[in-house]
Amino acid sequence: MVPPMNFNSQIAELEGQLTVKAGKGCGFGISGIDGAINEVVITQKPKVGLAGVRGTTPYYVAKPGYQGADEFAYAYIGTNQYGGPMRVVIKRKVTVIP
Repeated sequence: MVPPMNFNSQIAELEGQLTVKAGKGCGFGISGIDGAINEVVITQKPKVGLAGVRGTTPYYVAKPGYQGADEFAYAYIGTNQYGGPMRVVIKRKVTVIP
């Protein structure tokens, strides 16, 4: 389950919760940004699972058989609607369930 996140700045650092089943994964979209996303990067690798980016969609996959906490972060980098820099960093605190 991934609850929605709201923000109102082109330079933002957010933190959110994520619950995922062991061995499963999910991707994260973003909407409501006034501007253009040029790239998405993983800024903090998870300690247990796997995080990556496919196109402009970050994803997380929990390790099979693992149960417990993990965390990672990713950044949307681009240009805001006025031509200025945009960087939105999202840190996910993950709970992996069986």
